[in-house]
Amino acid sequence: MAMLTLAFNVGLAKANQKAQLLLETDKDVYNLGENVTITLTNIGDYTVMFGGWPPWIIYAYPGWERVYPEAIAYLAWDLDPGESETLSWNQYNEYNDTFVGPGRYVVWEHNYEHTVFFDIASSTSCVADNLNITLTVSRPTIIVGEELDLTISAANIGSDNITLQPRYGSNVFDIMVFNETFSWKWSDGMFWIMIVHPPIVLSPGETYVEQKEWDLYIYSEGEFTPPAPGNYTLAVLSLEILCTPILRIRIISPNVKADVNHDGEVDIYDVVTVAKAFGSRPGDPNWNSIADLVKDGIIDLFDVVFIAKNFEQTA
Repeated sequence: MAMLTLAFNVGLAKANQKAQLLLETDKDVYNLGENVTITLTNIGDYTVMFGGWPPWIIYAYPGWERVYPEAIAYLAWDLDPGESETLSWNQYNEYNDTFVGPGRYVVWEHNYEHTVFFDIASSTSCVADNLNITLTVSRPTIIVGEELDLTISAANIGSDNITLQPRYGSNVFDIMVFNETFSWKWSDGMFWIMIVHPPIVLSPGETYVEQKEWDLYIYSEGEFTPPAPGNYTLAVLSLEILCTPILRIRIISPNVKADVNHDGEVDIYDVVTVAKAFGSRPGDPNWNSIADLVKDGIIDLFDVVFIAKNFEQTA
């Protein structure tokens, strides 16, 4: 009887095409171990019915490896206009009984197929001369051309003031990327106006923070070119601080453009990703930029046709 009730309510809900829901997380980027708060709100004018609790599933992305929950309860429930349901996830993978690692994750609301993405950041630190230098990246794997959010913080853990001198425009720190054969820097190709910026004085317990967005493109002979896919190391550079936090990252390439989830094959998972965002535009609750394959600002029939033409292609 419970299964029949669930099937009836899910069918009724999916048949109602006017459902307006907002699925969101309280942050875009979380630290390891930090609770992820997920909220589903009825922003429409009528009651929306659901089948199954919790109302969403969390997957590692790309790859769509399910990490939460291990099971969904078979029950029917609803949200009245303006009502919301909020749950917190402690980053625990219920399938292998370990906490998840850094990376990108997607929350999928499985009744009306809304999605929202978030990142769990990687970080590393080192200490020198009473400064704790920390490098944090929004995620350890990015697609070629995608921007990486980097945060560098310097905390004075000593008992005296510490002075930092900007060297790269108004920035104290540079970033180097390297592998076994090649290296390049965030500052390459940048031309600073010759202004001496005032020093930054950190009192005991104070922290200085720099934030950078970088697509990791390589500057050479007046041009910027994308890096090759592969494994790389990020290192923080400073002329005055004898401390270099390093992190490993991976750059991947969607060799087949229609391989939306970058698993090496254009398959039903890519179709599902586009279907979830169908009809959406930037700003809509179910908008997903990676599903906009023809880059026209709307997920429509042209994106579906693009998937169909490349179906079963492999990278």
